[in-house]
This record gives sequence, structure tokens and C-alpha cells, in this order.
Amino acid sequence: MSLLSRKKLCLVSHLIPEESAAQLSESFKVFRLPADRYLPSPVASHPDMLVCRIENRLFVNKEYYAENRHLIDEITEYGKLEVCTENTEAQKRSKYPYDATLNIAVDDCRKLIICKPESSFEIAVAYAKDLGFSAIPVKQGYSACSCIITDSGIITSDPGIASVLRDTGVNCCLVPNSDIRLRGYDMGLIGGCGGYDSGIIYLLGSLNGLESETAIKSFAHHYGYIIKELSERPLEDYGGIKFI
Repeated sequence: MSLLSRKKLCLVSHLIPEESAAQLSESFKVFRLPADRYLPSPVASHPDMLVCRIENRLFVNKEYYAENRHLIDEITEYGKLEVCTENTEAQKRSKYPYDATLNIAVDDCRKLIICKPESSFEIAVAYAKDLGFSAIPVKQGYSACSCIITDSGIITSDPGIASVLRDTGVNCCLVPNSDIRLRGYDMGLIGGCGGYDSGIIYLLGSLNGLESETAIKSFAHHYGYIIKELSERPLEDYGGIKFI
């Protein structure tokens, strides 16, 4: 395959709607991640719980890598990434904060990582710092779940993250999460509903009628972004879309 024809890759939950996966496949090499049997079942296949990509390294849990080695190796080979495994005890990973060790929001544009230091994988944080990233400490352990990171700013459903980022000069669009679906929970988080790549905000569902519709559309319009709704279903948290 030539470099010109080679698609970028994206990682999604195996549970995303088929119509969403089909639309993504038109532009990306899509890898659908299976569940981690040690994580809480509603979020067990969520990319923002399973992997963290910092530049050329993909951080994954040791047991998850062992059980899905063929798939992870295929992802890293296609994406020209190195695998780095973490070793959180399997029995601990079913509960917060140990389920969120890889839930780190990585802002490549501004060279930031947004995370709760005490619940984040230390090697990943150290690696980011070695590369010149600044660590922004927040109280929210599910930082990646809470943010859609774009070139011009960050859409977040967490007021604490928005406050800290604004203090550092980052543009933020704060949206409510009360009408975001997440099976097994009262609500989901906006970062789990999509992702951003090359001027397009991809969403796993429709904004139609949601409290966040006006704010997200205004943010997109202001920066000249396209919003691509990958389903006509209500917006739902599937652990986001990780573009690599």
C-alpha cells in the first residue's frame, strides 16, 4: 500500500453501531476493540479505558495485551507504534481509580496531558514529560472520557477540567452531560461520544435536541470545523474514537 493510499487508523469499541463503523471505514482503517474482562462491563471495551497513545507509544494493560496480542500487534504495526504495557493488578482494575490508569487526555496540539496523577499510569506520564508535554493535574480520573481535543480548543463536560484549562489559556467549550447515554450508568461523558481529526468532529450519535447542541455547534462554527454525526441515534458514550 502506498503512503498516499494508506488510511489513518482509528480505535473504537466493538459495540459502536454498525452504521457508525461503516462511515468511519470510508476514511479510516477501523479497529474495533474487544472488552477487557477485568473492567466494569459497561465500559470494558471503551478505547479511553483500554489504551493511551502518546506520540509513538501505545500504552496498554499487560493482561489485556496478553489476551489480545494479535490485534494490538496489528494496530501497532499498522500505526508504526511501540507497545508499552502497564501492570495494574487484575483484581484491582474493576474499581476506580485503578480502572482509569490509562484514561489520560493527550493534547498533541498544545503538548499537554490532562490527568489525575494519583490514578494515572506513571510510566505514561513520565514518558510524556520526557517528550516535553506539560502535565495538567485535575480531580477527574476519567480525563480522556471527559474531553474531545481539537486543534483550537477542548470540548469538555467536566467543569473542573474546564476551569483548570482556562487558567492555562486553553480555549474550552463546557457542555452538560446529563443527556449523554451510557448503558449501565446514569449518564456518559462527551469525550466518550466521539473524537476529532483534521477539522472534523466525529460524534457517535446525533446532537439533535440535546442540551449541548447549541454550544458544540457554536464552537465548531467559530473554528470552521465540520460536525459529522455517525448515527441518527441519540448521542451515546462508547469510550470515544481514538484517531492515530
